[in-house]
Amino acid sequence: MPQNSSLGVFVALIGNSLIGSSFSIMKVAHDRNPPGGNYLLIPMWWAGTLLMALGELGNLVAYSLAKPSLISPLGAVSVVVNVPIAYVVLGEKMSGRNILGCLLCILGGYGIVGVVAGNTTEHGEVTVAEFEDMIFRPSFLVFVA
Repeated sequence: MPQNSSLGVFVALIGNSLIGSSFSIMKVAHDRNPPGGNYLLIPMWWAGTLLMALGELGNLVAYSLAKPSLISPLGAVSVVVNVPIAYVVLGEKMSGRNILGCLLCILGGYGIVGVVAGNTTEHGEVTVAEFEDMIFRPSFLVFVA
């Protein structure tokens, strides 16, 4: 993986982690807000908004450093980060389905990053024979399965 792509993946992981944590922080602010209260007066709401903005800024930088096909799937990191934070901070239930979903997000993200990062050549037109060769590669078959 080229140096810029590695940096892009790292920035995307940090940015999406900030986004994932911002959801729980904003939910705490929502729960503490009295009915009809103004969110603009709650510092915790601003902290969550700031984390989300910083995370999205990180994604913007990541997209400039690496291919979108490499960065976009890493958005699932926000879900993986949010599940344990919501369990600890909000007292939400962590079910087997949540854990399985997180594991599948991690596995899928790892698979996509591995496949995209391993395919550093740009293709113009692809012949039928080249296409057949690509769809029967073990890495693609594992991804599809």
